[in-house]
Amino acid sequence: MKAFWAVFKIQLNANFGFSALIYRFRKEKEKIPQTLLVGAGVALAVAMLIGVYSFLMGSIYAAGNAMGSPQIVLAAALLGLQLFLLVTGIFYVIGVFFYSRDLSALLPLPLAPWQVLGSKFAVVMAYEYLMAVPILLPPMLFYGIGQSMGAAYWLKAVVIIIASPAIPMLLASLLAIVLMRFLNIGKRRDMLAIISGTLATVAILA
Repeated sequence: MKAFWAVFKIQLNANFGFSALIYRFRKEKEKIPQTLLVGAGVALAVAMLIGVYSFLMGSIYAAGNAMGSPQIVLAAALLGLQLFLLVTGIFYVIGVFFYSRDLSALLPLPLAPWQVLGSKFAVVMAYEYLMAVPILLPPMLFYGIGQSMGAAYWLKAVVIIIASPAIPMLLASLLAIVLMRFLNIGKRRDMLAIISGTLATVAILA
């Protein structure tokens, strides 16, 4: 398991740029103000987006509660999350599993295939949870607090958050495998993969 976690950390650094950020703070101190400014701008944009989303979820909960169906906010949030993760997951799975540049460095290492594939899968799941938590948490808080739910509800909420990416992740992986099976050839495979992934997503949503 030590090898798996080591590869997983490398994958996280490669996909989220942690090492580059640490290097900039240690070696390129003149760029720290610029980095902090960009980070503050991104954090502000994310906070505003979450605020608008939370207001929308609060409005849906209030409307559903007035109609005697407050649980509609949970259904709307969960369905929206599933569609969002499916759409973005197709492209992220393709990027991590098929277009990653670290495969040439990982394959010669004394690693089992499950360690390489498992670490990449864990990176994709980390991205999925990064999206799932802020999307599901506000409606669950609105419903749980508004309906004065007990401990059983909050335990179920945690289980749902943990399990929510499973179905879209499975479907996205299957679609990505099918797409790359036919498109992983030729000089224009990147363009074909993007176009085909977009068309597949549109078909799924339809």
